[in-house]
Amino acid sequence: MNFPKKCNKTSAKPSIILTGQFCLRRGKIRQRWLAKRKMLIDALADILGDGIAEGAVRYDTPAEILAIFLLGMLRTRARDINSTPEKTDELLVNLFLNGVSLPAAK
Repeated sequence: MNFPKKCNKTSAKPSIILTGQFCLRRGKIRQRWLAKRKMLIDALADILGDGIAEGAVRYDTPAEILAIFLLGMLRTRARDINSTPEKTDELLVNLFLNGVSLPAAK
């Protein structure tokens, strides 16, 4: 398949009729999306950073990485919202805050 100069195989699905203008517009949309995602990551990282400073959040992983992980978990939950049990929200929060380990025996 011949892709326009502004496109490549990874930037658009071959089943769509592509034009250079389409790919330029798609690139701008992606850039806006990435900028908004970065703002969200930064905001979450600030909140998590406060938790790290207070000793409430683990300090061995950068706040930005924790924010990216949390967003990934939320994105997966949103994608699968119709096929998962209702208590998945509580599980997601618990997994993020406590990991997958069993609680220590008391």
